[in-house]
Amino acid sequence: MTPENSEDEGKKTKRTNKGKPYTGKGDDEFCLKMRFESSQQFRQAVQDYAVKNGKSIRWVRSGVKKAEARCAKNCPWKIYGRQTQRKDAFVVTIYDPEHRCYRSARNRQASLEWLANHYLERFRQNPDWSITEMMNDLDVKFALKVTKIVCYRARAKALTIIRWSLGEHYNLLPSYIAELKRVNRDSLFDMMVERNVPESAAIFKRFYVGFEGLKQGFLNGCRPVISLDGCFLKTHLGGQLLSAIGRDGNNQMFPIAWAVVEGENEDSWRWFLHRLTYDLGISDGFGWTMLSDQQKGLQNAVRAYMPNVEHRFCARHLYANWKKNNKITYALTNLFWKAVKCPTAAEFNEVMNQMKVHSQKAHDNFKAVGLEKFCMHKISIWPKCEVVDNNMSECFNAYILNARTKPIIDMLEDIRRVVMKRLADKRKMILKCNDTICPRVRKKLEENKLISALCTPTHAGREVFEVVYRDDTYGVELKNRTCGCRMWDLTGIPCPHAIAGIHWLGKDAEDFVDDCYTKNTYLKAYDQLLQPLNGKKMWEKVESEPILPPIVRRQIGRPKKARKKDKSEKDNGKDQEEGKATQEFFKLDGFRSGAIKSGGSRTDGPRTIKATC
Repeated sequence: MTPENSEDEGKKTKRTNKGKPYTGKGDDEFCLKMRFESSQQFRQAVQDYAVKNGKSIRWVRSGVKKAEARCAKNCPWKIYGRQTQRKDAFVVTIYDPEHRCYRSARNRQASLEWLANHYLERFRQNPDWSITEMMNDLDVKFALKVTKIVCYRARAKALTIIRWSLGEHYNLLPSYIAELKRVNRDSLFDMMVERNVPESAAIFKRFYVGFEGLKQGFLNGCRPVISLDGCFLKTHLGGQLLSAIGRDGNNQMFPIAWAVVEGENEDSWRWFLHRLTYDLGISDGFGWTMLSDQQKGLQNAVRAYMPNVEHRFCARHLYANWKKNNKITYALTNLFWKAVKCPTAAEFNEVMNQMKVHSQKAHDNFKAVGLEKFCMHKISIWPKCEVVDNNMSECFNAYILNARTKPIIDMLEDIRRVVMKRLADKRKMILKCNDTICPRVRKKLEENKLISALCTPTHAGREVFEVVYRDDTYGVELKNRTCGCRMWDLTGIPCPHAIAGIHWLGKDAEDFVDDCYTKNTYLKAYDQLLQPLNGKKMWEKVESEPILPPIVRRQIGRPKKARKKDKSEKDNGKDQEEGKATQEFFKLDGFRSGAIKSGGSRTDGPRTIKATC
């Protein structure tokens, strides 16, 4: 190629070899003139190399302008880097790649800082990741032996780094709300902050989430029954998640709304229920049913915002309290659940008389709670829901168990995604179903059909029957969809006595199932979508004052993440009797109580061991 200017002939073009840039992707190999952004990145790369290859590399010099590392004694490997004259990069100028040393399972470069940074994202996703798993991971990946105490300190350092980043995390909440409202215009999202003094910084307190899609799905396709409950958040900041959960046509949970609050108390429940009732259009609660435990603050909040609501208590929680106050036998336990699930007053009174024979105190304490709160024969029939437990809320709490270990935005995003996916999955499931009613209802109906073969109906005219089953007789009115056993009235699913009359007329029992269990109604619940969001980088930057993380109210002792178990529950598969036998075995005659535990002295008396097994 002829140069444009003859003066350029004979001149050599000066080329500048800037060297290979360091990518940090894990597959880089050191070479001369390799370029790094800074001395810190260079030192980090050498440290990663040392741990990955199991080499006992040490720093001869380590500064901002120059850094040199060498391997063990009698090993020629070394690397030297320096800052460029323009101070725009850090370049390797000396490098000898040869090693004559062996791989070491102990590595000084695997410091606390390196371990914390290497596993930072792992601990961010799962703060409960065990030390044993961490040690095994280091052994498998790097053939590295690290003591347990070093791993404990590295995890503590990683969690400290994560906590320091929470300030920026909470500052993103206004932008997060803006992104939520961008795609969910009619939804209700609300955040509450508090201040120690009027002019002080804003401190996060509460966050309410109510998607329009979930609200419309619940109102159009679910029964007017809501389960209320709270569960603990498993981060060092504490707090609780309050939730309102519905029940779909397949008798499975349908999340409605949830909120992050400082704790479960009357004020936080009032705040949550105020937004929930406004969002759902519940005025005084008439025509609605609420299910919850006996939390005092929740009871007061429900009475304040929904005075005419039917408020049922969870029978399982009531049983736990009832058991504490009475000497309960196996027979009394069975009688408790029989009494709770009796659909008629006659059956209930019969069971209560049996309970009275076993224990007058247990009988009186049972009635003192208020039968209309948890007994089937007292609850209303119009919701078509016979449940007297709060299992829907318990299912939701377990459903989001992993999300509850994460910072607030990550947690709320995890919950939103699992609910969004659940809506899509349930819709796909019912579209594949060729039945006119939901699968679980179909199963119950088929069970009732089998029992109906043992029923003898007598036609009284029109659609009225007298049905004999074993030693009992029940009146059935198909037009009004009622039966003397009250199970059809309570559930909306024809009982065996009703099915006997339906089949006598040559009709299908499916036609007498309540509309709330049909495929069309189920589709209405899951017809709505939760719109996808963009990532944090694309969120609108909202101008607002800084929001500080909530104040940590730390209690004495080591933080506990496991739920406190009731005395009646088994601990890790061990019965209480086993523990009792073990305790008795180590009771030494002649020792004061607590002497073994606290190092007390032995009193007079023979040292004999008594054991009961």
